[in-house]
Amino acid sequence: MQHTPSITTSFLLICAVVGSCNKSDQVVPNNSPVANAGKDTIVYELSTELNGKASTDPENNIKTFSWRKISGPSSFHIDYPNAAQTKVAELAEGVYQFELTVTDAAGLFSRDTISVAVLKDEITFDVAWTNDASNKMLFIQTPALSASYPTSRINAVYLYRSGLGGPGVTIPAVWFPIQKDGTSQGTYNYKIVNNTVVAYQYYDVYNNFGFFSVGNQIKLVFR
Repeated sequence: MQHTPSITTSFLLICAVVGSCNKSDQVVPNNSPVANAGKDTIVYELSTELNGKASTDPENNIKTFSWRKISGPSSFHIDYPNAAQTKVAELAEGVYQFELTVTDAAGLFSRDTISVAVLKDEITFDVAWTNDASNKMLFIQTPALSASYPTSRINAVYLYRSGLGGPGVTIPAVWFPIQKDGTSQGTYNYKIVNNTVVAYQYYDVYNNFGFFSVGNQIKLVFR
């Protein structure tokens, strides 16, 4: 009867040890990372950035990034395919799909894709000049631009001046830039009207020769 308390105490100690062992052996779950290749984009040059830095992992344990092209023109070069952010160059006109794979320390992974549409950085229109005599303004107007070429992405506007020659005078043909929303007489400017571009010049006295030394072409450059 005197040994009973010691037996009970030993039993409780064993249970406590076993319980603590089971608690420490519990497996902490690991969750998959979430890849984020960024938003689909349109570019007007032959290179752009691929950025997967918005990718996340619940355990903050992303180990590797991997970029690859899964569709699009054959011409391309990814500078650092295993970097979170990298440049892709040597692009051609067309639509590319790039895939980002993000892998964590446990080998779990996630994939996401981004579409990159590569368009010409400039477009040219042949349009006739119109004389708005009531407003003393000569102008040309482009057709409505497509959704791929929003007016907000216009970087510069050019007109084409025909070459002129005479005794001791030679003016070469050249594209020359014009400013936006100007109001001075004798200078060429442009403005956005709805989804079109209007190039114009205000005048005091109409001079047919002076106006029409500028050709019927307008060039829009996008960024």
